[in-house]
Parts: sequence; C-alpha cells; structure tokens
Amino acid sequence: MEKEVVIEVKDLVTKLKNKIIHNKLNLKVFKNEILVIFGPSGEGKSVLLKTIVGLIKPYKGHVYVLGKDIPKLSQKELYEIRKKINYVFQNDTLFDEYLVWENVMFYYLEHGLMEKSEARKKALEYLKIVNLESHADYYPKELSGGQRKRVSIARVLSLNPDIILFDEPTSGLDPINTKNIHKLILDLKEKGKTCLLVSHDIQESLKIADRVAFLYRGKIIFTGTPYEFKSCYIPVIRAFLGY
Repeated sequence: MEKEVVIEVKDLVTKLKNKIIHNKLNLKVFKNEILVIFGPSGEGKSVLLKTIVGLIKPYKGHVYVLGKDIPKLSQKELYEIRKKINYVFQNDTLFDEYLVWENVMFYYLEHGLMEKSEARKKALEYLKIVNLESHADYYPKELSGGQRKRVSIARVLSLNPDIILFDEPTSGLDPINTKNIHKLILDLKEKGKTCLLVSHDIQESLKIADRVAFLYRGKIIFTGTPYEFKSCYIPVIRAFLGY
C-alpha cells in the first residue's frame, strides 16, 4: 500500500542575500512518520523548515503541504494551512510577561476566542501532555531550558496541527531532558501526528526516526531508514557519523 505524502518539496531553489542555499532539492514526508534531517552546520536545514511552513519564499521550485503549493497561496490560504502544520522554533519564543498557561493558549486569548477560565482549563490539558501542568502559573523565566521547550511544544499542540516541524528541539539540553523531548515526539506520532525534525543529536534522534534525510551542498543526498543511514558508504555521511 502506497504511503500518503503530506509534504513534497520539488526542485527547490532557495536564495538568501544572493547566496544559493538549496539547489533543486527534493524531499517527501509521509503521513504519521518521524523524519529526521541531518547535515553539517550551515547547509540550510532550518531554512528548509521555514520554507516548508511559508516563512521564506523559494526562488524556484515547489513546496506542497497537504496538496497545497505553499508559495502560491494567498495570505488567507496560508493562514488556513498553518492550522494543520506548525513550527517549534529552535529558540522557545515564549512571552516572558505572560504565565506559562497564558503562553500555551496565547492564540486563543489574543483573538478573543476563549474565556480566560476555559483557556486555563484547556492549557492544563496540554501542559499535562508535556508533564508540566504543575508549572501552569509560573513565568517562563522561572523555568529551565528543557521546560521552556516543552511549553513551546504544548503551545503548538493547542493548535492541534496534523504536522509539526521541530528545529533542533534538544539543542542545549542535558541527556535527561533530551530523552523527555524525544519520548514526547514519539507520543505525538502515536497520536497520529507527522513529525519533521532538524537535529544535530545523531544517536538519540536515530532511536526515534522512521526515516533519515541528509542535506549536503544544497541537496538531499540520502533518504532511508536509520539502519540504512548508519551502514551507507557515502563519504560525507561516514565522516558525519565519525566512521
């Protein structure tokens, strides 16, 4: 049975300040999988995520999300598709002047879509998923780095997207918090979410990945299972793995 493609990048060319970042890059992401993108620093992994979600416009090529060509969408159409795909930034982007639960439900409070009492009740449900319901009335500055990242994930979950993009979700975290974040991503897959990760955390990410993609010199030069990734003979990948 053929897998359903939820993201397809076709012949993508991305330019930033006249520098070509991606050069006819191709990638498919299947429904309800965890796909991890590896690659050396500075190869445009984060730029790829931002292009997929419509924060950066491609110079050429196509980016399809759930069948919609992202660069061709109007602002209204882009707004609608972003209800189904959301992005956990590398930096947590929390609002320090708001309580944790207010950060989680910020979208609903900002747009007057929920009463405060209802919003707080819903926030506790999402904070429970990331094991932080006891910190609902803290301010972000009172949290550790790992806790702040989990609050960011809870905020994304409040929007109930089908697809979640994670940009270095475990960057700067200790081994325990890293395992907690990866367990959470596995739990999201169990709930039917599709997860696309950019990561430098090779060993831990390989434990949760269904597939791996490797970005090098503007192209995806490898896609396959973690086993295929670890046993492939592409020189740059072997060097990346320290072989």
